[in-house]
Amino acid sequence: MLKLIKILWKNKVGKIGVLVLITTVIGVFSSWYIKIFNQNIKYFNGGELLQINLVESTKYEGNYLGETVLVNVKNANEKTGEVIVEYTLPNNLYFRYSVFIEKENEDQGRVRILQDNKEIYNGFYNYSSPVFLYNKNKEPYTDNIVRYIVNNEYYPDDYIPSVSSTVKFAVGYGVEKRGEIYPVIMFFIVLVILLIDIKFPLLFFKLHNFMSVRDPEPSDFYIFMQKLGWYIIYPICLIVLLFMGIMGKNVVR
Repeated sequence: MLKLIKILWKNKVGKIGVLVLITTVIGVFSSWYIKIFNQNIKYFNGGELLQINLVESTKYEGNYLGETVLVNVKNANEKTGEVIVEYTLPNNLYFRYSVFIEKENEDQGRVRILQDNKEIYNGFYNYSSPVFLYNKNKEPYTDNIVRYIVNNEYYPDDYIPSVSSTVKFAVGYGVEKRGEIYPVIMFFIVLVILLIDIKFPLLFFKLHNFMSVRDPEPSDFYIFMQKLGWYIIYPICLIVLLFMGIMGKNVVR
């Protein structure tokens, strides 16, 4: 592959083609990386959902074994404060809840949940507490905290979303922003070092030895290791840093 690129590089038309190809690949990859880097995600029932902000609602979308997992959270009604949380899940499961929230501060408040006009929960939530939900008497409420998963089946016929999940969706808790900036910064630092080393192969060697050796010359082993770094070690480091950057997550709320 490298020999082919060198042959094309010697030809004017081939050089333009190589530059266009490289620019296109870098542009497409950069667009994809930036898009993934800025995504907001939320974990739900063993899977990862992508947050999509719309005008009147917020969607959380993912998939489970090829089937769509969709949670739609409609913005609070200005008059009643009602937040609609709708689950469209695999195995033809559908749930719709009306959630009424009275916030005390950013981390806690009172919450009431209705399903088909029947109250299924009335109590408190506290995001900064080890126990997220409390009943009316402010005693810990532990619905569906322990759920047994059999044969990797996360959505059996009797599956019901937990109250805690519904409250977190309604309030917007548990959202994480994909991407960590420090590995990306390190990526560009390593890339600059690589490009300098390729452009000036003896620069780092002379900087390392000019104080102690007169007219230093690199050995065959040094040249071999340098080329090994160019074609194997540096690329692996760059890929790992990009991977670390895109896999890093920061809690939004």
